[in-house]
Amino acid sequence: MQNQLRSSLTTIEKAMEHIELDMPKAEKGVAKAARRIRKELQVIVKACKAGRIAALEVIKSK
Repeated sequence: MQNQLRSSLTTIEKAMEHIELDMPKAEKGVAKAARRIRKELQVIVKACKAGRIAALEVIKSK
């Protein structure tokens, strides 16, 4: 799970760099990078939700 989060964060950072580089160019590159960021943020949200559920399970078991 941590590797997936790290990978998603790295991908987001790279996509943000691409957005900065593509700003003067056509919006196509920016739109592609934005889609990529949305996708990776969804992965992070799912991981956070899974972590929250796991934490609740630990609390309930005590």
